[in-house]
Amino acid sequence: MSSSSLSSSIISKNPKIFRLGIDGRVYCNHELVAIRRVARNRSSRQGEEFYGCPLWPGSDCKFFMWKQEFNVVLSSECNFRFVEMDNERLVFEKTLIEEENKSLKKQSKKACFVVVVCIATMLSWLY
Repeated sequence: MSSSSLSSSIISKNPKIFRLGIDGRVYCNHELVAIRRVARNRSSRQGEEFYGCPLWPGSDCKFFMWKQEFNVVLSSECNFRFVEMDNERLVFEKTLIEEENKSLKKQSKKACFVVVVCIATMLSWLY
């Protein structure tokens, strides 16, 4: 089976919804970094890697994705993942800039207050 027919059968047969962070990591339904595991000898896919919820088996997340499926999705010609990653990066950068702006405003208010106090003190010495 060629890689193109393999990729189309994997994607259309069992579509997965997952979140890819700006750090390139896969996140489960709990918004935790998914853990990459290896199928054991009881599985027909023994030795193959897959992603799963880090809280498994004690949680109801049920997030599961074969690494091969993940690789096919990332190598597809869809650019949606880059838009998602760029959007997250821009939101993050916007938040950092807003926080820096608040900090600079506080610093400038303090500096103005110090200048006014210095000028008032100097004027009081003159008169």
